[in-house]
Amino acid sequence: MTAITLTINARALKAAAICASTEETRFYLNGVNVETDSAGHTLTATDGHRLIAIHHAPAPDAAAECQSFILPLHMIAKLKIGKRAPDYATLTYDDGKLALSFDGLTIAGEAIQGTFPAARRVAYGAFHSEDAGKPAQFNPAYIGDFGKIAEVLTGAKAKSLTVLPNGLNPALVDFGTLEGMEAFGVLMPVRTSPSTLLGPMPTWYRPEGYVADPAAAVAA
Repeated sequence: MTAITLTINARALKAAAICASTEETRFYLNGVNVETDSAGHTLTATDGHRLIAIHHAPAPDAAAECQSFILPLHMIAKLKIGKRAPDYATLTYDDGKLALSFDGLTIAGEAIQGTFPAARRVAYGAFHSEDAGKPAQFNPAYIGDFGKIAEVLTGAKAKSLTVLPNGLNPALVDFGTLEGMEAFGVLMPVRTSPSTLLGPMPTWYRPEGYVADPAAAVAA
């Protein structure tokens, strides 16, 4: 792999890192996968429960040929994103060696030596499913993390977050329109038994004149 230097959105790096795994046994997920070609830069991170994909477009400094490497979390963690901080960082890759420069700071390190999973196949299931729109249950902490991602990407508190349920299949997370980039999230549902779902309205909170749903009564 030839040496390359990229201008990359620092907010996108910080946002993607939220979905990366911190489990030492899954070291190949302890970072953000960076792909670059003539179409732009694509950042992907996942921990097996959440996935985030962010694309830079346009990217005039993109490599002519597709190249890919995993930028470790400990390097991204040193980026300090503030209101007055610049939007972009410079990332250099040369035979496994990395240098990440941002706001006067240069961080040196090495790319993670491992094979990043086929994340596109997971994402494909979120876009193509006969169960689109079917109810699903999700880990609330993960939904909160996607809210943090939206805040990092936009620089503002997220007022809403669209999660498109997909039954027991991966669900899509829509961040809406972003300036200078495109992104989506994928969230794996939590498998629950139907017995854990709410039945008829509890007796201790029924309004005056309450009439139980016959269908719910039969199900109960």
